[in-house]
Amino acid sequence: MRRFDEKEQKVQKVFTVEPVRTEKKSAFKFIDHLNEFPPFIARNDIEKYFPFVSKKTLANRKSLGMSVPKSVKCLNSVVYETKSFLEWLDSLTEEVNKEPLSKSDTKIKTPRRGRKTKLKQVQERRGNI
Repeated sequence: MRRFDEKEQKVQKVFTVEPVRTEKKSAFKFIDHLNEFPPFIARNDIEKYFPFVSKKTLANRKSLGMSVPKSVKCLNSVVYETKSFLEWLDSLTEEVNKEPLSKSDTKIKTPRRGRKTKLKQVQERRGNI
């Protein structure tokens, strides 16, 4: 593309810059923060690093045969490898809908069943309905 500059009486090249295409930021992944944790985490210390995961939940899941991260029993405590624990958390997480629900979506009005309320009876007697 060329543009004529009247002051300098020269032809200048004008470069157009295309916008940089950035991909959408991916959803949060626990595994991306691997370096922020120790290499192994004991079951009793899980709540220090992840307050939303209880040590009892992990013990219950293991006893029920549900998915749990790879663990090793060391003396009297169970120790989880941090990498496998973070991968396990990633497998359990799902992206939450970012759009807020409208009021019509949150409350579905169903007709009342059974006897009329006292307020409704009084309104009918007075003829307000």
